[in-house]
Amino acid sequence: QALAAGAGGEPAICAKRGYGKDWQRLRNWFIQRHPVCEICKKEGRLTPAEVVHHIKSVKERPDLRLEQENLQALCFDCHEKVHGRK
Repeated sequence: QALAAGAGGEPAICAKRGYGKDWQRLRNWFIQRHPVCEICKKEGRLTPAEVVHHIKSVKERPDLRLEQENLQALCFDCHEKVHGRK
């Protein structure tokens, strides 16, 4: 995951992409308040949320990076599907 610290300067890369400490705090707060995947919930499943997704990407709209209205709590599988990786 993007927030995992590791060798080779990952935290610096994450911060450069807009995922620094302010994002980590917001992400943790958001997951606590939205513990169920929003897509699964709409489909009648209760799957724990693992990822906080930016509806409008940080690359596309960096000004919305920390706006709750631009965030969506998702499980890993739904997040992969949203990004076309699954």
